Amino acid sequence: YEGTIKELTANTGAVDLVILGMGGDGHTASLFPTHPSPAAGRLVVPTPISPTTPLVRRVTFSYEAIALAKRVMVLV
Repeated sequence: YEGTIKELTANTGAVDLVILGMGGDGHTASLFPTHPSPAAGRLVVPTPISPTTPLVRRVTFSYEAIALAKRVMVLV
């Protein structure tokens, strides 16, 4: 996924729009408050199994990728 994003954004990683929601425990983008922050320099990161249902492995934009987006919307 990261390679495709870089290819489509001329290697900047700056997508036009990121739309985020919020989980019941305050998490967004499958970045959970109880998990360590993803490694710096990555746009797309795997996340550990979530502490909320559904208990599945996920991939998500990193904090860095979200910050690079031209627009970010949060639906709460």
